[in-house]
Amino acid sequence: MATSMSSATVHQKLSRQASSPPTFRACLQSIALLSEPERKVLVESAAKYHLSPADEEAFTTAAVQALASDDLDGELGDAANGASAAVNGIIELMVALVLNLAWADTMNGTNLTDQYEPIMRLYCQTMKDGIPLSNTIAQYAEDFDNKVIAFCADTSLTTDQRLSQIQEYIKDAEASQTTAQDMQNTLNSVFDKTMDFINMVNSDSLKKEATEKTFPVPKSAKKLADVSPKLEIPALTAAFDSPFGPYVTIAGLLGIHSTEATNTAYAIAAAMSNRERVPMSKVLKDLATQDGADDTNTEYFNEFREHIGVLAGYWGSTLIDARQIEAWLKDGAAVADMPKYMEIALNGGVKIYVKVAKYLRSYAEQTNQIPWDEWLSADDA
Repeated sequence: MATSMSSATVHQKLSRQASSPPTFRACLQSIALLSEPERKVLVESAAKYHLSPADEEAFTTAAVQALASDDLDGELGDAANGASAAVNGIIELMVALVLNLAWADTMNGTNLTDQYEPIMRLYCQTMKDGIPLSNTIAQYAEDFDNKVIAFCADTSLTTDQRLSQIQEYIKDAEASQTTAQDMQNTLNSVFDKTMDFINMVNSDSLKKEATEKTFPVPKSAKKLADVSPKLEIPALTAAFDSPFGPYVTIAGLLGIHSTEATNTAYAIAAAMSNRERVPMSKVLKDLATQDGADDTNTEYFNEFREHIGVLAGYWGSTLIDARQIEAWLKDGAAVADMPKYMEIALNGGVKIYVKVAKYLRSYAEQTNQIPWDEWLSADDA
């Protein structure tokens, strides 16, 4: 006879496995050793953690240190793979929708398929164009950390020379930020129109595919913690909103060194460890029948939306940091008034943007393997 399992029992097991206080890597390793039912208990029993003002400094310091180290490298790669898989999953969802629209057209004499296929092609073209954009943003991210900050801090150069460098960076970044934001707007429109077509198909008539494909279930890890610290580091704020944000949150929570924060970190790690998949027909029905359609839309496309947010958002954060450096130089470049990110980058070896570049390059490499030209020319055959 099965016995119920309590979260207290699981937490006791974790405390025996990991050091006290647990490190980021020890936390993930301990969660990996749990059974699936044990991880499920952690997620379902977790109380949402609300970051207090007293926690903010410890949380921020630990999160920055994690990004400055190699601790998150594996998770950055996993997040990039997940974002790329979400890109491909959306194609499969669109194909499933086209099959259902074609069936509805046959039954009702409509032409929904012809109306939707250009939307699918626009998605494919936009994502194909986004691959070089990801690499461009990665290069700018690396240059900001590796070249721009050091150049602007070099007192052997005149203030005008340093201002010229940062202003040139800002000009180039603003142009590429516009491209990234246009891409984000296009994809938001594609998703909204996709939802419209899903809702056009009566949920009772959604046709089950002969060979059933699956779609990843939305992750709920971000619902477990309310972490919105008043940060002076725009790059860190953007990291929290990215697909690897939950891992940054885990590192920050562990840095608080309280039982409640540590338990929430374990719960988030447990939520991130499993990747359930459901039949594509169920996804379509869920999207078509859910009362909160907008919420469902956001959940199913969430990982992908987060990635596109990285493309657009990191331009925003680098520009904020760059403009702070520009203002600092204009005000006399006093060491005591150095912008926060510039200070921790120079004194602490922190290179958050370099970490982001690793994520973006990995995403571009994975996404480039999708046969975009075949999808774009599918209707020409």
